[in-house]
Amino acid sequence: MTPPSKQHLEITLEATGERIDRYLAEAMPDLSRMQWQRLIREGQVTVDGERVKSSYRPLGGERLVAEIPEVVEAEITAEDIALDIRYEDSDLIVVNKPPGMVVHPSLGHAGGTLVNALLSHCPDLEGVGGERRPGIVVDPSVESVDGGGRLLLPGLVDGHMHLDKTHWGLPWRPHQAGPRIIDRIETERRLRTELRLSPAVQSARLARQAIANGTTHIRTHVDVDTEVGLAGVGGLVETRKALAAALTMQIVAFPQSGVVIRPGTRELLE
Repeated sequence: MTPPSKQHLEITLEATGERIDRYLAEAMPDLSRMQWQRLIREGQVTVDGERVKSSYRPLGGERLVAEIPEVVEAEITAEDIALDIRYEDSDLIVVNKPPGMVVHPSLGHAGGTLVNALLSHCPDLEGVGGERRPGIVVDPSVESVDGGGRLLLPGLVDGHMHLDKTHWGLPWRPHQAGPRIIDRIETERRLRTELRLSPAVQSARLARQAIANGTTHIRTHVDVDTEVGLAGVGGLVETRKALAAALTMQIVAFPQSGVVIRPGTRELLE
């Protein structure tokens, strides 16, 4: 088999202050930033005859040489590889991909990939197969966003919050509570009254901040006692409804002021 030929590229770098992988991706967009990073990592890109890292920032005037392999049209074959399928219908398949299993065939990974396995299991699955880069492709009608080498993280979970009594968005104030737990509880109760905190307003403020930082699920406690009654619960339910499109919320009633020492709290919880 004849190895694929390479495109030889030589350019003089300019001092832009950008990393070299971003510099090259912007100057020659036929290759993505991730592809340039791979070429740099494999030593296919040199600056003044020396290998560099993707984080290298050109000083200006350096001579860059790159050896870029040509794109080779490849026919992907179906392979009978066992898959851990968690869900499947005529439009969708959910696969628990084993660690280390490559998704698309690529240089050095001609077979044994997830795409090879899917072609065997469901040869008519829409989106498997395509031109130049056969594999799992995006529907052309769907908007595609260039991540520019960024890492996409899943939604985060804030598993222990107290949205109903947060001071988020209010002016800063010094810590006023004593060293004991009961001191902190009493100070919270006092400030809640003095500041006239609205559970709905305050919980929405902090919840929106959490959403802005990637949170998609919140588990929050809410104070219930004979002084505030169920006002906190009502405020959180209001916030949960208002932000339902962005996150889910689990509300846990919390008798922080005590059940035994505050008669009537138990009935509220019930």
